[in-house]
Amino acid sequence: RAGPGRARTPPRCRTPAPVAALLPAACGPDVDDPADDAVAPDDVGFTGIPLFYVFGLNVVLGVALATGLPLVLEERFCPAASLATVQRLAVTLVVGVPPMFQAWLALPEADAPAGAFAGVRRAVSGAAALAPAVAAAFEARFRRARARGTGLTEGAPAAGHPPGPR
Repeated sequence: RAGPGRARTPPRCRTPAPVAALLPAACGPDVDDPADDAVAPDDVGFTGIPLFYVFGLNVVLGVALATGLPLVLEERFCPAASLATVQRLAVTLVVGVPPMFQAWLALPEADAPAGAFAGVRRAVSGAAALAPAVAAAFEARFRRARARGTGLTEGAPAAGHPPGPR
């Protein structure tokens, strides 16, 4: 129990229900393994999305704060450097936007070999729809990592509020 002068650390054993809905809502549920939608206790997140964007704030930072997910933030996205960071810090969850996935695909094989995302169990694209061809190419080239995405995250903060007076 938290008291004066005592910090309460949220348990990371299970993702809280409202937060658990954020990740699948952003990228669609994982039909292969629904348990993959939850943030695991040993996960490490990575993003190059600015937190002043709705997707960065609501989904990325919201999930990290609510679950205690360690989150690696990249101030300025550089495809090769970000890939090295993902590998060096043993990142398991990557959250980006379609241009990031396109940039990783554009890297030469020498800079981004097939196993570059081997430690990543989930790669999420959001803020805009990820073209099916880009998602397929990403999954084919990097094998185990998955990329999905939908758009219209800007509607999320107000979508649950009906118009008119209370």
